[in-house]
Amino acid sequence: GGERDRSLTSPAPLRHAEMSRQATIDLALPPPPRDLTEEKLQLLDKAAGDVASTEEEGGQCAEATYKLMCCGTAGDNQFRELLARIIAPTERQFLTVDNIARSMQAPSRELRYRNFKLTGDAAKRDDFGWWFLSKVPPEIDAFQNDQILPALMAHTVRSDPRGFVDILRTRAFNHAPSWMVWENLTDERFDDIFANRFGAEMIRKPTEAELAHYDELFKMKMNQPRAHIPMPKLDKPTWGKKPNAERTPGGRRASDPTVREAGAANGLGEARTKLQKAKSAVGAGMAAAGKEIAVVDITELLRDVERKRTTYPTPSCKIFFSAHGGLHARAIVMYHVDGTTETYVRDKSETWHFAKRAAMASVLYAHQIGVHLVHGHLLCESMMVLAYKYLDPKHFFFKWLEPLAADVQFINESWGLGLILYGTIMEMGPITSDGIIKLVENAKTNAFEGDLTWDIIERLKPENSGVPESCKWNWRTTARVVAGIVRELATAVVDRFYDPNDAALAEFLSQCYWWRHTKTGCTGTRPAKPGDSQAGAKKQVINLMVEFYMNASYRHDYSHDDFLWRACSYLPPMLQRNVDPERPETYLPSKSIYAMNLQVTHALQAGVIETPLEGYPSAYGGDAQLKPAVDSFVHDMKALLAVANIQGEKATHGHMNQCGSMTH
Repeated sequence: GGERDRSLTSPAPLRHAEMSRQATIDLALPPPPRDLTEEKLQLLDKAAGDVASTEEEGGQCAEATYKLMCCGTAGDNQFRELLARIIAPTERQFLTVDNIARSMQAPSRELRYRNFKLTGDAAKRDDFGWWFLSKVPPEIDAFQNDQILPALMAHTVRSDPRGFVDILRTRAFNHAPSWMVWENLTDERFDDIFANRFGAEMIRKPTEAELAHYDELFKMKMNQPRAHIPMPKLDKPTWGKKPNAERTPGGRRASDPTVREAGAANGLGEARTKLQKAKSAVGAGMAAAGKEIAVVDITELLRDVERKRTTYPTPSCKIFFSAHGGLHARAIVMYHVDGTTETYVRDKSETWHFAKRAAMASVLYAHQIGVHLVHGHLLCESMMVLAYKYLDPKHFFFKWLEPLAADVQFINESWGLGLILYGTIMEMGPITSDGIIKLVENAKTNAFEGDLTWDIIERLKPENSGVPESCKWNWRTTARVVAGIVRELATAVVDRFYDPNDAALAEFLSQCYWWRHTKTGCTGTRPAKPGDSQAGAKKQVINLMVEFYMNASYRHDYSHDDFLWRACSYLPPMLQRNVDPERPETYLPSKSIYAMNLQVTHALQAGVIETPLEGYPSAYGGDAQLKPAVDSFVHDMKALLAVANIQGEKATHGHMNQCGSMTH
């Protein structure tokens, strides 16, 4: 809770004021106790079943959870103490997401309102020009560390107790090699991450140099992406007619040998001509497919980032995707820390499987630190502290931001950064604490080029993403639907409350796009100015409301998607050091890393305290003029989620499964 220096020159400035809390916030499980026998694991399974089948959130669930603790799951005092806190009478309400939301909303709101001015006064800028909260109010810091973190662990136990048991079972799974707990990262799974999941946030248009590089790869490999161009149908040749066909001008029938041979020659010539045209069409289509490519490039994010010496130093990489008909990875270029470069082109070999796993280990950290933390949490923190600084809790604009990210700065500064830098997330990956700090610096330095870090919908356009409109890209399709629903509500709110003489809002708007004063090439919508028409000024406010929503809810939800929990068995966060690309058993990590991955990804989808679906009816639903727009928003968003659940993951909107926020 103390004031921090955000220079990021060393790990020290971002440590907790009381690092003794690290034992509590570090979610890594200890090694399994020696007496964790199969008999005890069976008891553990039964206890987990009791938790899963318990409908009441009171004493029965707490008793079932206590059984988990007594069956040997708490191998040391640290974990035993944490489980004991979860089932303590004052914290029983944390055992379900619904109870978390109900029990946490009121105290969270009360604390933020009581400390509103303190929070605004603590807004400062770091060496990169980013606004941040320099000092967390002490009572909020205590609430975050003493209430929120145990709630996250409780959610893990309560929401999927059998999965929780699986974490422990994996660590005691001694009769099989470590590498057998990992599943294959198939091409379909790999492509899905960038077409429908968090990887979609990192897609961009290739440069001319990258296009030329891709063309070279095209020539090098016979296994090229093929255009979906149908072969033209060939007309039946005339020599296929029956003998009694009409006669030729010379009096001979078409069935006579000399006529039949001549007809065959003519028909074959036509067929050859059409075949040649078909080949040309396919070739042209392949060339077009070669130009319709997109790139995921994490080289700038991972520049000079320190890797651990005890693991495989996962390289920076560029992933090339064909964007013709759908997004399909075609090549991976690895830039190793020793300066060497390797290129892998899609095929069925073990080396291609290795390339995908090595690339994903880097992409996971580049995304979770560079995109999720920096371009998500820290960027929204910079907006929120300005809202606390210039607005008040009753202002219509703050009411818009509140259900999306009102506590994000408290989460970041009280425990979030410390957990990432020094906890399990660092321990289970290939990057050191200093390396994570450097990654944060890189993400801040490289943000806002062309203003596309913030404006999601603009970034998804073909001219920025490289993905043509004809290419199926579900993440973009759903983003546009969500943005349309959100814009309707934002427009209604602004029409109802906007005042051109609102000095507080004008001051906030003059600062909220702070990066546009220092960055070149930012072509996004500028903030409203006094000389603008009222219609133009209102449009700027609406745009900011939609942009903030898309960052804090839609995009952010994919960083906490339960997909990560379900996919962690084929997304190892690091690889072993002695790599033989032909032999997965040499580089796939241990069961301990698998268990950490399982637990961290499960904690990531531990739910949120507030959501727009609850927050906006509370903020605006009491206004008779706005109630229809609010009801329409809630109905449309729930309908979209219902369609996604009914149609399944392979449907257009099937990947969307929540409408969340940054207030965990």
